[in-house]
Amino acid sequence: MSPIFASIILIFAAFMFT
Repeated sequence: MSPIFASIILIFAAFMFT
């Protein structure tokens, strides 16, 4: 998995948990 795709998932998860 590319680091860019991983960053998008991390950002999306941050929005979900806030």
